[in-house]
Amino acid sequence: MTVELIEIQGRGLIHLIELPTAANGFAALIEFGDRSPASSATYIAQLNFDIVTEAPDPGGMGVLALSLIAFMAIRRSRNKV
Repeated sequence: MTVELIEIQGRGLIHLIELPTAANGFAALIEFGDRSPASSATYIAQLNFDIVTEAPDPGGMGVLALSLIAFMAIRRSRNKV
């Protein structure tokens, strides 16, 4: 998984401190660096998550299917004798 933090609006720095993982319950820790004197401000940030999952290899599935067909054909020919 990759995570991208984009700062859209704020008066201080925004940092991604901890990435979400299975070990921390998939929680992201973000720090808003508000070092200015007391006043009201809005922070807006965007987190983009790119989750990669593994898919089965289509070529490997084809080889498995052909192997099963060949096995059934051999077994059928042996049962007829």
